[in-house]
Amino acid sequence: MRRNHAVLGIDPGARSGWALLLDGQLVASGEATKTHVHEAVEQARIYCDDERAHLVVVGERWAGRMRRDRGSVRTVSGLGAAWGRWEGALLAAGVPQRRIIRVATQRWRADVIGGRCARRTSEWKRVAREWCARTFGGFGGDYGDDEADALCIAWWGSRSPKVEALRPKARTR
Repeated sequence: MRRNHAVLGIDPGARSGWALLLDGQLVASGEATKTHVHEAVEQARIYCDDERAHLVVVGERWAGRMRRDRGSVRTVSGLGAAWGRWEGALLAAGVPQRRIIRVATQRWRADVIGGRCARRTSEWKRVAREWCARTFGGFGGDYGDDEADALCIAWWGSRSPKVEALRPKARTR
């Protein structure tokens, strides 16, 4: 029996993006506020159960220096709380901690979109939406900023050796 591989990409935040790819193909995606995180995880879990897919979750991790102003501290604190909601929903849905990994923003952007140039966040978001439109169809405006980031994260995960190592090995007879 062939084992399907699913990657759930998550861009956590006050408004989070999420995307589910099955064997590299887009299955579902969207944006969720904190009250809809459990629904997005449950949708992914049900789909993976129906397809007998092995789910690996890739969540964005923030790297870099934090400025010493209150706005930056609030932002980082809020991002941590948002990831905590996702992680809680994933664990409640039965996703083992070992199948939840994090990827730095700079890593997936460099690998998927390309370039390490300094861009404003709004420019990165625009480029991610355009990349998603080329890769998954539609127009750049069809994807919200956070949804596009989640699609890029899931795409990165579907090709990452780190994620591949978490998948069950094929049994030989």
